[in-house]
Parts: sequence; structure tokens; C-alpha cells
Amino acid sequence: ENERFRQMYKYCLVFLQKELDFTLDVLRKNEFKRIDYSKLVPSLADISTQEEDKVESILDFLEYYVITKLNCKEKSVHNIAFYFMTKINNLERMIIYLQELEIK
Repeated sequence: ENERFRQMYKYCLVFLQKELDFTLDVLRKNEFKRIDYSKLVPSLADISTQEEDKVESILDFLEYYVITKLNCKEKSVHNIAFYFMTKINNLERMIIYLQELEIK
């Protein structure tokens, strides 16, 4: 585990609160491809679900990058993604997500 990962685990919540989009862009870079996203779940869970735009951004990151592109199987990552889906009240998105999980 490299120092960059340790720093991200430690300060992820602060980064997300102050610069959400920038932080998510950084996490999409190749140098973070092997980070353990399950260790970021507590920070993601602390993001205010009152701010729907933040929830949408994090959900898109989790669903389309971490889960789909990186093929993350960590249960905690899938659970937090589903939790965020319940917060944006998009029933269709939740159904599609569950159907895709069923297929896998």
C-alpha cells in the first residue's frame, strides 16, 4: 500500500467535502486504479445526503467507474451505491441496478 493511498484513506472525507468533483476526478486516474475503494466507504457515507447533486456525483462515480469499469465486487461499495440510489428517489435506476446485479 503506497503513501498516496494512505493519504487518500485518511483525508478522503475532507477532500470530498471541499472539492468533490476534483477528488472524484483524481480517484479516476490510473495511479488510484488499485486503491481499496471499500476503505473509502466511511468517507462516502459521511457526505450529506441533503445535497442531491453531491449524491448524484458520488453515485455516478461508484456505479459507472468503480463497480462497472473497475469491476469492484466489494459488498460495502455496492451497499453504499444502493444507499445513495435510495436517497435520490430514482426507482427506475434502482430496478436497473438490481437487475444487472442479478445477471452477474
